[in-house]
Amino acid sequence: MTLRDRADRYARAPASRGARLATGVLVAAVVAVALTWPLRDAIARAREDVARQRALLTVARTRVAENAALERAPAAADGDRRAAIERVLSERGLRFSRVDPQGAEGIRYVIDSAPFDALVHALDALARDAHARVVEASLAARVEPGTVRAELAFAR
Repeated sequence: MTLRDRADRYARAPASRGARLATGVLVAAVVAVALTWPLRDAIARAREDVARQRALLTVARTRVAENAALERAPAAADGDRRAAIERVLSERGLRFSRVDPQGAEGIRYVIDSAPFDALVHALDALARDAHARVVEASLAARVEPGTVRAELAFAR
């Protein structure tokens, strides 16, 4: 190797070191972005989950408040409760037959065929308006789609 070759090599060395350094920085930046990119998606999903959980918590708190109000409501007399239950069921178009009270435990009704949605709405109205809660229920699907046979026991 001649003196001139050595001089040329030393003259090029800082430039090639700079190129290697720039390449290393670029590779490190690409790796950092590749590693943090999934975190952005995870953070976005977590924010959506937080919003969804807050909405569910609001619904749960509302239901707890409704239940507390129902528990504080005065109990109706047996005759009044029976009349209120029958009125609400009739208003909802549900045909029912009353079974004799099951001892001192409560009142039982049998609904031979009712649309499931109408039954659920009637039970909700009974809880809100008549302060009557179902303590035991037996539901069986009917042949007609969306209809059920229900045996309901209400607490006194």
